[in-house]
Amino acid sequence: MANSQEIIAVVDDDPDMRDAMVTLISAYGYGTRTFDTAETFLACASECQARCLLVDIQLGDLSGVELARQLAADGFKFPIIFMSGHDVCSGRGFGPPCLDDHRVAGRRSGTAVDSHQEER
Repeated sequence: MANSQEIIAVVDDDPDMRDAMVTLISAYGYGTRTFDTAETFLACASECQARCLLVDIQLGDLSGVELARQLAADGFKFPIIFMSGHDVCSGRGFGPPCLDDHRVAGRRSGTAVDSHQEER
């Protein structure tokens, strides 16, 4: 079981999806912080101390991909897991890491976070 002090941030404009991700993440023993926009997350990225970010690709003004680019430019190095309820992978250059089946992503997300912790 993970340390509940390890925070995974969830950025999604759908409140039901945020709630579902909190339930899934909590089952793995992690703490969570949720945000409804990329801008809201960016405003407190330094203070929220996230170890990992789950982000919807299709958000409002700033997309999940644009958020990841901004975080990289700002020097953040935590893992980012993209998710979407739409077919965004096909023909858009996301390559093999883009998973079309959200159930597969859910099963692998705990493993991805755990393996990142081992690298530290």
